[in-house]
Amino acid sequence: MESRVAAHAKGKVYVDKLFGTGMAAKQAIIQYGKENVIDASMGTIADDDGNIVCLPSVEELFRSIPIQDMISYSPVAGLPSFLEAAVTHLSESPDLTPIYGRLQAQAAPVPFLM
Repeated sequence: MESRVAAHAKGKVYVDKLFGTGMAAKQAIIQYGKENVIDASMGTIADDDGNIVCLPSVEELFRSIPIQDMISYSPVAGLPSFLEAAVTHLSESPDLTPIYGRLQAQAAPVPFLM
C-alpha cells in the first residue's frame, strides 16, 4: 500500500498527553483493578459501572440547538459575538489590557468566501 504521508513527516510520532493520560488510567485499571484506580483523566463522565453519563441539563441544551448549528464548524476567526464580548471584557480588566489590542484586531470583521 502506498503511503500518502509527506516524506518529511514519515516516521514521526506524536503522543497526545490527554489521550496518554486516559490510556495510562485504563492500563492501571487492568493492572491494579478497577476498585483501586480513580480515572481522573480528561474525557467523558462515567457512572460507577463505567457507563457514559450525560447531565440532563446538558442533554436538554444540546437537544434545543438546531442541528445545522450543532454540526457546522465555527468560523476560523471565531464567532463575532464571542470576540466582541472578549474585547469588552479585556478592555474593562486592567490586568488583561496587554492583550487587549491583539484581540481587538482579531475581532475586526473577516471576509469569508464560500
